[in-house]
Amino acid sequence: MILFQEQILRVAMAVAGFSASAADQLRRAMSRARSSADMEKLRAPFVEGARAKGVGDDVAHEIFRQIAAFAEFGFCKSHAAAFALTAYHTAHLKLYYPAEFYVGLFNNQPMGFYSPAVIAGDAKRHGVAILPVDVARSKEKAIVEECSHADDALHPVDSSNTIARRRTCRVHDVRLGFESVKGLGASEAEGIVREREMNGPFTGFDQFARRVGLKEEALRNLALLGAFDAFGEARRELLWRARDAHRTSPAFTRPALALPTSDAPSLPTLTEQERVALDYRITGIPTGPQIMRFYRADLDRRGVLTAAALAGVSDGATILVAGAVVVKQHPETAKGHVFLSLEDETGMANVIIRPATYRQHKRVLDANAAVVVTGTLQSVDGATSVLATRLDGLALFVKIAAREWQ
Repeated sequence: MILFQEQILRVAMAVAGFSASAADQLRRAMSRARSSADMEKLRAPFVEGARAKGVGDDVAHEIFRQIAAFAEFGFCKSHAAAFALTAYHTAHLKLYYPAEFYVGLFNNQPMGFYSPAVIAGDAKRHGVAILPVDVARSKEKAIVEECSHADDALHPVDSSNTIARRRTCRVHDVRLGFESVKGLGASEAEGIVREREMNGPFTGFDQFARRVGLKEEALRNLALLGAFDAFGEARRELLWRARDAHRTSPAFTRPALALPTSDAPSLPTLTEQERVALDYRITGIPTGPQIMRFYRADLDRRGVLTAAALAGVSDGATILVAGAVVVKQHPETAKGHVFLSLEDETGMANVIIRPATYRQHKRVLDANAAVVVTGTLQSVDGATSVLATRLDGLALFVKIAAREWQ
């Protein structure tokens, strides 16, 4: 089966005795606008050359027919083969080397169809924890880290997802790197790792600030992400002290303005939802629960299904599903149809929006990062999607629902 143009050269040389230049003429004829006519001119030389090499005319004509057919749709064949091989390799890596697979994706952003947040959600649903940036463990980029029993306790997979049962300990997880932090570039990340390797581990927030000499924004973001949690100091207190700590570094260009580190007042601890929101804002990669989990109790009361639950719904049923909008496609060839991918804590849901529905709810979709979709479930060959009839902004939907329940 001919898949690539280069194989045409090999066939022509092996079967018909074409020289390399003559075979290349055959290949180039396939790429012209009038390829059928140009190809037909080369049929007789091909058959004659094949005959001279002991190949029967019938066989030679059949081989040439296959070559000519390749000229009509070979581009599709070659792409299908290339994508199939990539999909096979990807599936193998994801099954047998999941942590390494996800590290490769994180360290080659921006790329592909999905954002890092979606990749993180997929990793968690497949039993791979995403561990936060840590000044004692992180490298410049994401790395594979072998978990311990303590890590399992600190970073459990969302128990509401039946797919993502953590395997026995000693599995590999993903530790995020310094370069994922907003305000930290490659040079700053390299500086942190180099300082730690040359002069020993960091022992506290203030010592870290003096030794590394980061700007205030970078210190604040590391504190808010929990990079100093191992030192036993609250994140909000470190945020309060970040400015003074920054000025104690020898790298601070105006030492005359340096002030002693001030004690932080008593501040409330960050909630789990606040920590997730900070992950999204500072790295774009949530290490804790997927954001939809915090709405789940309210959504359950209104009968909004999870993405995973759609597989058990009958074709044609009217349902509600909600999620963060992670992909929005408006292909020119789709005649005005819009396609959404929604993510919740259990997986992904595909949504189809007809042109009239899209025009009616475009403002809702443009103004909201997460939506509730009312629609009809469609199930074809095991693949499910929702044909939308209505879209509502998630925050407003939950707020109205809360008033109704009071």
